[in-house]
Amino acid sequence: MENQKRTTQSILETLKKVVENKEILNAEYWADAALYLEILIGDEHQNLLELQQEVAKMELEALADSKSVAAAKLKIKVTDKYREMRRQELLIKQVDEYVRIAKLQSRIRNLNY
Repeated sequence: MENQKRTTQSILETLKKVVENKEILNAEYWADAALYLEILIGDEHQNLLELQQEVAKMELEALADSKSVAAAKLKIKVTDKYREMRRQELLIKQVDEYVRIAKLQSRIRNLNY
């Protein structure tokens, strides 16, 4: 991973492997991961904004073509773009929660050493 660009996804994948392998992370690792995710989250927010705009445009089109608001909303919810937007929302929530936990883990591990 040294030659690859560091991304939110690459950090989360690395952490997932660490958890799956039952490795213990030191306080510095937790703090570094939280810092990197905090810096990179802006890119994820930008991506989400773009997806939300695309879905909103699709909603306008669907509303013009549908007989009811409920039908238009349902038409949008079954699209791949809507699913991608929802995944992005969940990714951001996951990163926010991870950063919160990582900060706590870093403090706890520093106290124990």
